[in-house]
Amino acid sequence: KEDIALLEKFYVGKKDQLAILLIAIDGERKRTVQKIISENKITLPVLLLLKEKIMDHYGVRGWIPLTFLIDREGMLVGKIVGQRDWCSAEAWPCLKELFGLR
Repeated sequence: KEDIALLEKFYVGKKDQLAILLIAIDGERKRTVQKIISENKITLPVLLLLKEKIMDHYGVRGWIPLTFLIDREGMLVGKIVGQRDWCSAEAWPCLKELFGLR
């Protein structure tokens, strides 16, 4: 839940510069995901997928939290395992460089 809150904070600050989508793929039931979203007042877009499809597509083995960095063409340009503070001083400059943002 803490990682979702950190991602939400990042989304609120950067949604005009970067597309951010929360993908729930860890096998949780739809009601459980909706409860977490509601309790944490999540506003970022959420996509519920079967874990096997997305994990097979990007060659992922393991569990969440996992962050996919996908460019405008849909290509996987990075994969981060574990929780991250996307609002840290280091995160945004790295993402800007990776995605060619100003």
